[in-house]
Amino acid sequence: MPQFKYKPYYYYNGPTLAEPFREKRSDDEVSRNMSRFFDEIGHHFSDVGAVIEPVEDGVIGITADVTQEECDSRVKRCLNSLDLYAFKIRAK
Repeated sequence: MPQFKYKPYYYYNGPTLAEPFREKRSDDEVSRNMSRFFDEIGHHFSDVGAVIEPVEDGVIGITADVTQEECDSRVKRCLNSLDLYAFKIRAK
């Protein structure tokens, strides 16, 4: 099965047309949302029996029988719910 890796982060670029009332998060909120991401990502893959584990500091590995696009979409839904972004780590 393929493994996908992501490193979540927070970035505030101000309000947008899609989110006109977006406000900057405090350091505590960012820390809490980062922790929640690692806790909640499994729920987004529960239907495919994915193995989700930290692979290095701040990077999460997702091993699942899904396409890259499907994995990206599921991760994005989780990130969006927590006002986070992620770098996609390419396989070497």
